Amino acid sequence: MAVFQGTVVSVDSQGRPSVQIAAQVAVSAAAGVAAPSVGDTVWVLMDGTSVSWLPAPQPASTNPGGSGGSGGSGGTTDPGGSGGSGGSTPPPADGVYWGGTTNLADTSAWPDRVLMPAPLAIPSGAVPIPAGANINSFAQANPAGTVFALAAGTYTGPSVVYPKAGQQFYGQGAGATITNNVWWTNSDSSATGVGIFNMTVQGCSGKSPVGYYYSAIESNGRGARPGASGWHVANCELTGSYTGFGLGDRSLIENSTVHHNQAHGIMGGGAGSTVRYNQLYANFTSTAVDTGPGDNGGIKMALMTGATWVGNLIHKANPAGIAYGGIGGPGLWMDVSCGLTGDHVSASPSSGNTFTGNLIYSNYGSGLCDETGGNNVFTGNLIAGNGKGARLDPWRAAGLVIQSSNHDSATGNYVWGNPASVTIYMDQNGGDRSDARRSMFNTITGNWCDVAPGQLTGTWSGGSGNNTISGNTVASGLTGVTIPKVKAGPQMLAA
Repeated sequence: MAVFQGTVVSVDSQGRPSVQIAAQVAVSAAAGVAAPSVGDTVWVLMDGTSVSWLPAPQPASTNPGGSGGSGGSGGTTDPGGSGGSGGSTPPPADGVYWGGTTNLADTSAWPDRVLMPAPLAIPSGAVPIPAGANINSFAQANPAGTVFALAAGTYTGPSVVYPKAGQQFYGQGAGATITNNVWWTNSDSSATGVGIFNMTVQGCSGKSPVGYYYSAIESNGRGARPGASGWHVANCELTGSYTGFGLGDRSLIENSTVHHNQAHGIMGGGAGSTVRYNQLYANFTSTAVDTGPGDNGGIKMALMTGATWVGNLIHKANPAGIAYGGIGGPGLWMDVSCGLTGDHVSASPSSGNTFTGNLIYSNYGSGLCDETGGNNVFTGNLIAGNGKGARLDPWRAAGLVIQSSNHDSATGNYVWGNPASVTIYMDQNGGDRSDARRSMFNTITGNWCDVAPGQLTGTWSGGSGNNTISGNTVASGLTGVTIPKVKAGPQMLAA
């Protein structure tokens, strides 16, 4: 796969951009994850005759400086001076932009607090549900597709809401409408297209009233219950639960803050799902959870294919800094064949997952880890200050780890402040990775790093692995590299 950075020069009536990727060369690209505008900077991904595009980090014209470092007055190459004056050209004004400096202590660039999303407008004609009422009784008394308006106040369980297909539930805003120990769960696969908006969902710890370790909002399916597709969660706060959201197929979670959950912020499979513009902060707060600490991280995905993660703030996983095992609590951990299909070793770009424009920082374990996956694309992410936990497996102490995975591509990322930048760990010790080809044909090119990317071997018989690591810019502290500002996190913030 080749990846180019280009500028949108025109957009047709169907939202498809033509992208200038080199002088006198324009490529008409397929529709991406959001409608582009003329002048936008995008990544163009070319794989044989297939062309697609994704939003790229928007270049920061200046580095505003920060509170760390011993000198410098801001400017394009200052990696974090003593509070420099910055420059005259602001970042684009069509959203909330973070980053732009290597200084992770600068909380105006790297947030370290709960960002509370503002509420969406409630559709007219919504059926009211009074504060304190049993939400499920209203869901069952009304037909599929009903829109509900929850009042300001608290709805207290323990109880379970089983939405019908297409039902939509609007609160008055995160922090205003609160469901406490109320579990949102599909009853079967027919409960498709459910929407949950504008509320705080909290207090779903331990096992749910029906006996499983469900997420507070669960469409992925566990036990004997199948998942349901097409759930939409937006402008919510998910906190203080075992897991915030169990991601089912073709889900959309956006503009939400998921923080301080016991095991994971998000877990599940989520084939064809989109996770965008969220804050996933300080999840994995306890090692006293059902499957043990070795199976948890800020985000833990399995068997996920065809998903897109764009513009998320993923930080402070394992906030208590509990030393255990050799894993430590990665920011985002893909385990068990994420991005793979068929024989699990052949290239299959259509089943891969794409991660672009995410800020992944200050996680106790690895920033990102793809374990026994493949065909995944990591492009235009800022990955900083991860992997410093005690007693980590040495190869896990990195910004991005490709472990026993194949045909992954990491291009155009900014990776610094981690013990290692990008590591390919080739290992075939385990039932799901015994074929050496599970660790081959990865590409690490065109990244900006403070430590050169590399590969390590565990139990291995596959020779060189045919992995490509080349064309990366390596600069201590990323001196001389302009860190882009990236549109990320909740895009509607309460005052």
